[in-house]
Amino acid sequence: MGALKASSSLFSRLLCSSSAAFLPSIAPGRISCGIFESGSQGRWGIAQSGQKFVLYQFSRDFSSASSRRWFRRKGKKGAALNASTAESQQTAGAENVAKKSPGRKSKGTAKPEEETQDPQAVDKKKARSKVAVEQKPSDATNATKKKKKNESNATKEDDGGKVKSAAKTTKPKDAAKLKPAKEVKDGGDLKEAPSKRSKKKAEVVAATTIDSTIETGEQENGAALSGKVVVVVESPAKAKTIEKYLGENYVVVASYGHVRDLAARSGSVRPQDDFDLVWEVPDTAKSRFNQIKTALKGAQAMVLASDPDREGEAIAWHILEMIRLEGIMKKGLKIQRVTFNEITKTAVQQGMKSPRNISQELVDAYLARRALDYLIGFDISPLLWRKLPGSKSAGRVQSAALCLLADREKEIESFTPREYWTVEAEICPADSKGQVSFPARLVSYNGVKLDQFSLTGSEAEAAASYIGQSSLRVDGMKNSVIRRNAPGPYITSSLQQDASSKLGFGASKTMLLAQKLYEGVKLPDGELVGLITYMRTDSMQLSAQAIESIRKFGEERYGKNYVLSSPRKFSSKVKNAQEAHEAIRPTGIERIPSELAKVLEQDALRLYALIWRRTMACQLEQAVFNHVSLDVEDPKGVVRLRSTASTMEFPGFQIVYRDKDALAGDNEEEESATEKKLPSLKAGSCVSAIDVKHKQHFTEPPPRYTEGSLVKKMEELGIGRPSTYAHVLKTLQLRQYMQIEKQRIIPRVRGRMVAAFLSRYFTEFVDYGFTAKMEEQLDAVSSGSMKWKEVLQQFWPNFHDKVTSTAKVPTQQVADMLASLFSDKLAGKDKTCPNCHTGELQLKLTKFGTGYFLGCNRYPSCHYSNSLDKDEEEEEEECGSPVAKSRSKVLGVDSSTGLPVLYKEGPYGDYVQIGEDAKGKLKPKRVRVPESINYNAFTLEMAMELMKYPKELGVDPEGKPVMIGIGRFGCYIRREGYSVYVPKDQKVEELTLEMALDIFVKGKEDRRKVRKSPVKIAFA
Repeated sequence: MGALKASSSLFSRLLCSSSAAFLPSIAPGRISCGIFESGSQGRWGIAQSGQKFVLYQFSRDFSSASSRRWFRRKGKKGAALNASTAESQQTAGAENVAKKSPGRKSKGTAKPEEETQDPQAVDKKKARSKVAVEQKPSDATNATKKKKKNESNATKEDDGGKVKSAAKTTKPKDAAKLKPAKEVKDGGDLKEAPSKRSKKKAEVVAATTIDSTIETGEQENGAALSGKVVVVVESPAKAKTIEKYLGENYVVVASYGHVRDLAARSGSVRPQDDFDLVWEVPDTAKSRFNQIKTALKGAQAMVLASDPDREGEAIAWHILEMIRLEGIMKKGLKIQRVTFNEITKTAVQQGMKSPRNISQELVDAYLARRALDYLIGFDISPLLWRKLPGSKSAGRVQSAALCLLADREKEIESFTPREYWTVEAEICPADSKGQVSFPARLVSYNGVKLDQFSLTGSEAEAAASYIGQSSLRVDGMKNSVIRRNAPGPYITSSLQQDASSKLGFGASKTMLLAQKLYEGVKLPDGELVGLITYMRTDSMQLSAQAIESIRKFGEERYGKNYVLSSPRKFSSKVKNAQEAHEAIRPTGIERIPSELAKVLEQDALRLYALIWRRTMACQLEQAVFNHVSLDVEDPKGVVRLRSTASTMEFPGFQIVYRDKDALAGDNEEEESATEKKLPSLKAGSCVSAIDVKHKQHFTEPPPRYTEGSLVKKMEELGIGRPSTYAHVLKTLQLRQYMQIEKQRIIPRVRGRMVAAFLSRYFTEFVDYGFTAKMEEQLDAVSSGSMKWKEVLQQFWPNFHDKVTSTAKVPTQQVADMLASLFSDKLAGKDKTCPNCHTGELQLKLTKFGTGYFLGCNRYPSCHYSNSLDKDEEEEEEECGSPVAKSRSKVLGVDSSTGLPVLYKEGPYGDYVQIGEDAKGKLKPKRVRVPESINYNAFTLEMAMELMKYPKELGVDPEGKPVMIGIGRFGCYIRREGYSVYVPKDQKVEELTLEMALDIFVKGKEDRRKVRKSPVKIAFA
């Protein structure tokens, strides 16, 4: 605990604020302590002795009730002050303050000066009530310099008008010994202090929270560091790699991410106190920070080398603040901030030669985002728990992404398929004798150019018949040249999109693999090196050195004619690409993927190959294609058919995608175009049409998002930033708001209800435009054009009012709103109870308010209920969809019952059923449709074959039946309440009882118990 010099006007404001009520009532002559506020340089406290008040600063976290009690006890143990002594000090103190504050332009405030020895003080052993601190300068010169510096810094204001404290904190010898920072006596500034909380007070407190500068004298930019040097990075893998590149005097330690965060409780962001922030050290980070402290013993310098983005900057700032608070920043300790865009020996050594201060703008951007996320999460989440029991949480970006998924699901549900027809034919030149043919499509009929819905079924049939009977001739052949540029290098979002579509990787998996490639791997020669540059970036720029090496290697490998005549430069599409300074690229383009096959695991190799090809291609020439369009018509001009084809004239950049050494040894899709040639025919040449077909088609609903397409959509709308996408998707999965099947994202019922709640009661705050505008403001903070507290001040009032008003909404009103939106989908249009056949199904709240369920309105006469939150196993057994889809078709009629056989689609897979849902009747039989069967190709015969399942194969030696059925992930064998899936290579129709028992025994370790559920209604 170091003494903190503070102006008496500041102290009077602190004392006269509402927080002064926190001071306990005490008997005269006893010292009492109370918490006032927190800041990055510790906690603030006020001590009272008679009519005297003293402002304290200390580093211990006093945010909890037990800590506050500790503080009060320690304060009350202080010796009693003599009332007359206090009174005599009052006058002397007031005169001293007035004497040392000439020229101060503020109401009754005194300019802070060096504190002097209290004339009434005696030796510590005799007087524990000593309230003034004596400063002992080592020499007169240093004392004068420090005095001027403290005077200047104590009154210096930043761009936002916020006073910054220049005081330093020192490590206390005893946490119970509080050293007073400044005493203010009654009769001085205290009398003139305003009665209401002053904004200036809050600004002073907040200013200590954002002191990210490295003080003069602590850093020597560009100077070689001597003695023991501690380098702090984020991960142990990165530490291991970097340590190889530095000298023996360097010690590299890992912070394992953040060492401090907002306290995980209510009140850690305080809007009423100018958005002051309360930090805490998580239990998992304490031991890691202790390792940093231990490493600093005997060190002459510390280098903060966390990642080169906003989060990395925040980690460096937190570490710097914590070592200041701990009092371990000894005199002469040099502090440097460096970043490495890539982990190579050259880049690391160059980065160590280019230290800088911590970026205040990036720290401010971090504070703004962290505070916003906290305010939204800690205010909306409790509302969700009360109004929508069973829900987990809500977040700023998370909620907008969830609404995107819910909106897409609404589009799918409301989609009505529309029929359209096409006419296609194979065209043969007259002299080819049927040996050569090419496809053509009808583009004009009866002189009218056709669009998608121009033809009816009868018209398409008539056109096809006419084409088959007519003689045709070539009307013309057009050639055109198409040039295609290579795409730019990857940024975080585009890498996630391509990894999703081409490699089938989720966003989290992509970032995890990229992190490993960045931090370093061991090459065959034993060298540890990072293979790619930093993977969290929204900048498409490449360094001049990187471009030069790419072009040089391109000439050596593919030839000079494949390399662009001049370097191609890319600009970022993001308005403020602040995350890092370069795109994602290999650190050494000469490391082709095939050379790393024995070094990297398969998935990491595939991702590296993806990055390598994209980087190499961006500096190569355009691909050139010859596009041919050939039209055929009949002599009367009734029909016109067109065929198109493209052939590659020059591969250009696409040579990279034909380079076997650049592939990862799998069958991933290449970016080269599929070539198709047309025979060279002159106008007027006779041709004939064979195999003419008219085809029926139906429009498809918009597809569900994949992780890649959702990231792309969020990027287009400006929701979130590249570094947040993977975390947002992972959070939605962990909250069970969505699930991923076959790379498609399906919002769960719970997630859709949360989205509906937010859209109804927080419309503005989940609006895509509002979220994008908020991101623009946060980008403005990171660029320095906006103060971080301005963002919070603009956001908080309206948001707080909305939270307050929503808290007053009755829970039943929320339930009624949800019922109006989801009852038809969950309970069917007639809502008839399947148990009593007279009551109606309603959305109800559970007895203890833990969630919603479907129940009969005749309760307690009828006890039917159906949970909305089915677990995965129930979903597999339930072919019917809790959220029905509009797409369905009648396949035919069941000959044995005379009932229609229907094909339907649910969120957990397609299924067939016999008979319609009808009031007063049992649910129809349903069976899942294998995922390999196409909707349009499914027939009545197929449906009736599936209806045989589940079926009994026989009984086991114990007399227990052995069943075979169709589940979510394929066919399964069930025996005595347990199920095991049948291997995919096993043909089900050939399965015998003996084979089934053998499969069951072998799969016993992986079996999953199938719960015997009561009869439930599954609404289509």
